[in-house]
Formats: sequence, structure tokens, C-alpha cells
Amino acid sequence: MKRFFLFVSMLLIGLLLLAACTPMQGIAQKVVTLPDTLQNAIAALAVFVVGWVFAQIGASLPWFTKLFGQYADEIAFALSGAAIGLIQKALNMIPPAWEGVGNIALMLLIAVLAALQVFRLLGKLRVKTFRAG
Repeated sequence: MKRFFLFVSMLLIGLLLLAACTPMQGIAQKVVTLPDTLQNAIAALAVFVVGWVFAQIGASLPWFTKLFGQYADEIAFALSGAAIGLIQKALNMIPPAWEGVGNIALMLLIAVLAALQVFRLLGKLRVKTFRAG
């Protein structure tokens, strides 16, 4: 019980610090936008992750798939919208001069995740990729 209160108090302190460090929304502040390609990639990633989670839960709990399986796409698009909103808020905290760097870093992250997934799928198919021998 003591750890729970410690966790809750640390969480509240963290939230207060985050709220104190957020920039003021003024008239002169410019908004950094997330490119459409990144928004589409985040939406596709959310659809994939939610579909995978539903498949894993459905393998162990068949009633879950019957009850919520038809809503997987709707849940995925809602989560992708929330993820895009959170990333957009994080991008708004960086100066507009660094917009390109932030967008390139996000594109790099998505490209690395996609490459890892491709290599994982190729490994399951037993295709020799960059291995010696």
C-alpha cells in the first residue's frame, strides 16, 4: 500500500512538472505540423498494433473476439487519432526552426520499425537476408 501511494504521489508530481513546463500559447507562437505521410504511417501502425493485440487476446479468450472483434478497426482509428494528437502536441513544444529535424526523426523511427518488421517476416519465411552462410 505504501508503494501505491508513493507511485501516485510521484505521478502527480510528474504531471504538475509537465504542466508547469508547457509553453504558453500566444499569438506569435507558430504551430509545427505533422506531415500527412507521418499521420498515415501512425494510423497504419495503430491499426496493425490493435489488430495484433486483438488476435493475441482472442487466442486466449474466444469470447473477447466475438464481443469486440467487429470493433477492432474503430478502436484502432480512435487510438491512431489520439497518438497523432499526442505527437502533434509534442511537436508544438519544439521551436518552428527545428520542425524539419523533428519530422525527419519521426520518419526515421517509422522507417526503422518498418524495416525490423520486414526482416522479422522474412525470418519467419526462412529467407536468407544478411546472414553469413
